[in-house]
Amino acid sequence: MSDVEETQVRKRKVFVLPGHDPISPQHHVQVYEGESAKQGEVSEFDLRVWRKKGAASYGWLAHMDIDDVNVESDFELMVWNDLVQDTMSRTPFGSYLKLIKTAWIYTTSGAARQMMSLRKAPVLLSMYPMIMLILQLLAAVVLTVVIAEIVREALAWSMSGGVWLLMTLELGDGERIEDFTVFAMIMQATAIAIVICVFVRILNWFKAKDHFFFAHYLMHEFAFFARKSGQYSDALEERLAQFGAQIGAALADDAVDEVLVVAHSSGVHLGVSVLADVVRAQQVRPDGPALGLVTLGHITPVVSFLPKAERLRGDLSLLSGCVDITWVDISAPADPTCFALVDPVSVSGVAAVGAQWPLTVPLSYTQVLAPSTWQDIQWRLFRLHFQYMCAFENPGHYDYFQITAGPRTLAARYDGYASTPSRIDTATSRHTSMVGGALGSPAIPAE
Repeated sequence: MSDVEETQVRKRKVFVLPGHDPISPQHHVQVYEGESAKQGEVSEFDLRVWRKKGAASYGWLAHMDIDDVNVESDFELMVWNDLVQDTMSRTPFGSYLKLIKTAWIYTTSGAARQMMSLRKAPVLLSMYPMIMLILQLLAAVVLTVVIAEIVREALAWSMSGGVWLLMTLELGDGERIEDFTVFAMIMQATAIAIVICVFVRILNWFKAKDHFFFAHYLMHEFAFFARKSGQYSDALEERLAQFGAQIGAALADDAVDEVLVVAHSSGVHLGVSVLADVVRAQQVRPDGPALGLVTLGHITPVVSFLPKAERLRGDLSLLSGCVDITWVDISAPADPTCFALVDPVSVSGVAAVGAQWPLTVPLSYTQVLAPSTWQDIQWRLFRLHFQYMCAFENPGHYDYFQITAGPRTLAARYDGYASTPSRIDTATSRHTSMVGGALGSPAIPAE
């Protein structure tokens, strides 16, 4: 392709890797449709969106008309959070067991302390599910103690009444019944059973209301990646292989001008691993579609800092020095749930020699959002974290909908940009062993 052809897109294939979001896959289509309409009014483009019918996976189609250029974009939502849900405990006690194991892994491995040295806000917020579960446990204990005291008073009254009743009963020969041990044991066992049932019911009530608290939900996300200390499970590897096959098929399509992978939040490190597999399989052709990776609001150190995350660290290293892709990392310092302006490769200690990716670009919410919008969402943490995939009143360099559905490739859009001087790129991770990294990486295969 010529340079002009490489910057022009008429047909694009977009793969969206969401985080472990508490929203349905269908909702992603609704958000894209609604927010693109808002952005179109600001950026002066016409974007029509409609859902695919009969597709094997979740997806949608988009047609953009801008400056007399028509672009067709085919979106696939790469769903993986069902794997986390499959590991969720059916009882609240399973969540508490995972809480203990997860906290132990992050504490003893040093990952929590090292992440704290990068950005305190996302680490403190990542403790939310642990703190909320502990508070729920304390609430259950307090309520159970109160009810136990009520039961104890009732038991004392019953015992005194039972003694009086038994003492007044007489057998035929006039002998009184004074042994009420069996009666007392029955009453005590009943009281204990009531207290245990109350405690369990309270914890079950909290779990049933988790769509308000999201404590169990988020706890299982951290536990999902921490249970093998950062090593991917077989089920996740299988899912990543499926994603890789889809991307490989798109790269083999001569009718496609650009293949774009958009990864958000905890989906970022999965997107890195998928593309690393595609690169290793030599599926990126010099004369084929341009390949781009956009990472939004990443939390990569949550996994890459764990002891057995050799696979992920190798993938980060490989992509950092890959000339076949364009990798742009977008993050907003105002988003406290992500590691904003943190280079996920460098801080993991696995940057390849001559590494050029990712391009770290900041996004200032106070500048790209209208004051009224910023005032409305600044304390809504999930909304802030999801804002990357929404409309902006003053988009500047970052227009999510023109990036994913517009006529320019990712490489052309960010040509000439340099990583922000505010980027955090100091090697921080205690664990730097990896497998499958880039040639010349300072990391070793095993610790």
